[in-house]
Amino acid sequence: MKEEKAEFELLLSCMNQRDFSIVEQLGIRSNALIVNQYQSNGNQKCLPYLEVKEMAGFCCKKYNLQGKGVSKSRNFAIQNSQAEICLFADDDEKFCAQYREIVVKNFIKHPDADVMIFHIKNRPKRVRNTYHRVYFPEILKVSSWQIAFRRKKIIEKKILFDEDMGAGTGNGAEEEIKFLLDCLKKKLKIFNVPIAIAVIQENSHSTWFYGYNEEFFENRGMTTRYLFGKIAALCYGAYYIITKRKLYQNDISVRQAWKALRRGIKKNRLMKRKQMKREIREKK
Repeated sequence: MKEEKAEFELLLSCMNQRDFSIVEQLGIRSNALIVNQYQSNGNQKCLPYLEVKEMAGFCCKKYNLQGKGVSKSRNFAIQNSQAEICLFADDDEKFCAQYREIVVKNFIKHPDADVMIFHIKNRPKRVRNTYHRVYFPEILKVSSWQIAFRRKKIIEKKILFDEDMGAGTGNGAEEEIKFLLDCLKKKLKIFNVPIAIAVIQENSHSTWFYGYNEEFFENRGMTTRYLFGKIAALCYGAYYIITKRKLYQNDISVRQAWKALRRGIKKNRLMKRKQMKREIREKK
């Protein structure tokens, strides 16, 4: 496969964008599929379903969808892209000038790779700084904006994000961990590439993280149990509480954080929600 024939598309999830100015803000210089979620309050004119803008050598498609949920946004992008190689993106990144070439070149160089993890320049390198295959538990250190993939393999294996997880659901985050776990379960090969392709803009504001409060730890307990089971969730939760205390100690005490995390594990809200949906489907 020659590099010039490799189709690439950046899959951007964002909210409340009335135009294409975000393309310049993020330094996008490639084909992009933008999923723009917005809430209609009745006073605004509804945005068109699809807008297309031709740039200098690339094309941006913006789908305007009413509603919210980052996992729904990413799934829509996966299912509507036609590209061979895709890279997830959020609206608080700034891409380096050669990001497309870096991603495509590495997939061409390593044809056995199904998923690749790239680095963010101004974020700690939590994954080992070498080219290597990534397994559990190292995938626990990956964020969604680092993930690039061969779309054909993801579609073939029917891998999507869990739409009950992630920003906009009220269930906290870790949706990318579930996505990568599903990739490993379906025998896809994940590799780390120790090259930075973007920075996180310092003036950005998260759409779901509001600090290390009790809700954060309760949601973390809930999602961890959903992913790994009760016993593993307690063990991993204790590890997180101890090793990450410098991050949260100014917001909440270790005791309060542990109690909230255990409460989330005990409530098991996400698993119960899944079970209820399953029962409803079976009755139909």
